[in-house]
Order: sequence, then C-alpha cells, then structure tokens
Amino acid sequence: MNRGRWGYYPCPYAVFLMLKALNQRVLKARRHKGAWERWARKAPHNRVIRRKDGLGVPEPMPEPPLDPLLCKKVALPSGKQVVEVLDHGLEEAYRQARHPKPSPEEVSQLPIAEEKIALLYRQACGERQTA
Repeated sequence: MNRGRWGYYPCPYAVFLMLKALNQRVLKARRHKGAWERWARKAPHNRVIRRKDGLGVPEPMPEPPLDPLLCKKVALPSGKQVVEVLDHGLEEAYRQARHPKPSPEEVSQLPIAEEKIALLYRQACGERQTA
C-alpha cells in the first residue's frame, strides 16, 4: 500500500505503469483475436485481398498475427481451432490500481503478485526488443 496525492493505492507507481502497459497489450490482444476469428470464419478460397479498382489477381490474405504472450490457440474436439486471450488477471489489477482509497484499511491487495506483473512486463519488453 502506497500513499499518493489523492489517497492510498495498492501498489507503487512503477508497478502501476507496468500494469498500464500490460493492460494496453491485453486490449490489443483482444483486437487481434477478433481479427483472427474473422479470418478463420472465412472459407480458405475467400481469404483473399482484392485491389480497390477490381483489377488484378486477388492475393491470399495472411493469417493475422496473435500475441504470443497473451493468446493461445486451442483445438476443440470437433477439430475447429479457437483463440483464448490469457489476461492473467491484469485487467482487474489495473482497474483496482487506478482508484485510490481514502484510508489504508480500505485498500485491498491486487489479484496478482507484483513479482508476476514484473515478470510479465519483462517478457513483454523482451519480445518487443527481439522483434
């Protein structure tokens, strides 16, 4: 618990900034999941990119990229594949860390440990640097 200008927060400001960056990545992973699902719903012969003027040969549309840290493909018993977004409780922790409480007794603990937040942040930054 940390005292700030407007009250008491459940984590230090550095951890809050990590949560903020990770929450943005979770939201982006959800958008990528939607793009992947729209791509997967199409029949393979309809997954093409056509030019605006209608001329030329249609090009095959590549599979949309998924976030390797937060997205996981799962095969269903029917053989169909779906994508799961693993948010690790980051959204709830970010929402909780944004709002201060008037007294230290009212502050509740974050749903995930600060060490796990730091580990996920390091993994996310490491992937960005190598990509």
